[in-house]
Amino acid sequence: MSNDIITKVKLAKSASIPLASVRGTIKNSALAAMAQALGSNKEKIILANTKDIAAAEKLAEAGKLSRSLVKRLKVDEIK
Repeated sequence: MSNDIITKVKLAKSASIPLASVRGTIKNSALAAMAQALGSNKEKIILANTKDIAAAEKLAEAGKLSRSLVKRLKVDEIK
């Protein structure tokens, strides 16, 4: 795992503690805003995912990534 990812994971973990005490209404507002952003950017997300899947397929063919992980990476209208 790269140091950048490890750093981000540590930051997320440390942020989780104060976030746990945030009021439910604020959390719900944040979740609604995220859902709105996802909906507004659905086409961009699916296009980017298509590129990611193509790259993941190449890694799977080279034996560097499992086929089951490639399947889990796929984002579509249902997901």
